[in-house]
Amino acid sequence: MRLFAAIRPPVQVLDHLERALSGVAALADAGGVRWAAQENLHLTLAFFGEVPDGAVGELAEELADVAGATSSFAMRLRGAGVFGQRTVWVGAGGEVESFVGLAARARAAGEGLSRFRDERGSSQSRV
Repeated sequence: MRLFAAIRPPVQVLDHLERALSGVAALADAGGVRWAAQENLHLTLAFFGEVPDGAVGELAEELADVAGATSSFAMRLRGAGVFGQRTVWVGAGGEVESFVGLAARARAAGEGLSRFRDERGSSQSRV
C-alpha cells in the first residue's frame, strides 16, 4: 500500500483557499490541471512509498506518537504554482522550521517499514 503522512489544514483555511482559487479553477480544468477536492487538500509531511499491509498499524502508532509529542505551530498560505503540468500546489509560510522538524520526525517514523528512501535531502524545505 502506498502511504504518506500529511497535515490537513483547518476548514476555514480550506474555505479561504477555495474562494481564492475559484477564478483559477475553470482555467485550470480547461488546461488539464488536476484539481483536488477540498477533502484531499493537505500539507505533505512524509512519503513512505509501498508499506506492507502488516506494517500499517505500526506506522500509524509511530505517527500518532510523533503527533502527540509535537507542539502546535502557526502556518499560513504563501505562493502557488503547478508541477508536472497538471498538479496545482500552494505553498506555506510561518513557522516553517517547526513543520520541517515534524516532517523529519514523520519520515523517521516510517524508516524500516518501507523500502522507499527520499533522496531529496532532509535539509530541503518541502513547503
